[in-house]
Amino acid sequence: MFVNAQNLGEAISAVKTLQKASAQGQRIYHITQANQSAILGNIHHDPDTMNEIRNALNAGKEVITHTDAVSVPGWSGAGYIITDPVTGDGAYKIAGGGNGGYLNLFNGSLMILIGVLLMSAAWITFVAGFAIAMLGIMYIGLGYSKINGDWQSFYTATNVAMFFSIALIGAANVSVGFFLGALWLAITEINSYL
Repeated sequence: MFVNAQNLGEAISAVKTLQKASAQGQRIYHITQANQSAILGNIHHDPDTMNEIRNALNAGKEVITHTDAVSVPGWSGAGYIITDPVTGDGAYKIAGGGNGGYLNLFNGSLMILIGVLLMSAAWITFVAGFAIAMLGIMYIGLGYSKINGDWQSFYTATNVAMFFSIALIGAANVSVGFFLGALWLAITEINSYL
């Protein structure tokens, strides 16, 4: 899935799952050891999630969850919060073992990163070609000066090669800067969905 203004990606978390379930009209339950027998029959999560909820309740923990699966592109399941009423510790979980969140990273962000790497490879090829051209200019100047006995031509060719060396260093800096900037942009794009 590609992410753009018309096709927005969507991450999921335990809290967002509970919000989506509530918006769909699902009931949100706060389950304790005292009320579990009356509530667990109303919840329709996958067997692993139900086992984790039962185990937490048997250990004296409390669980907040919804009745049915919630879906986003690339994921469908339940979100739930397991808390310890004594210590206040909590675990924000989603079905499938995610600790509180899920994001389908193949929603274009990975494609951006691959594109950046390929473009950087093109720049490296360009810079290497530039270096070979610089050496070629020096050899042409050296050959011309040997043939004609005119060392001024060699000095001119050396100056031109030096100019190209400076340009080559600039091009290398641009390519590294371009790569790092694009990598930062891709990472920022990924983090905006987390």
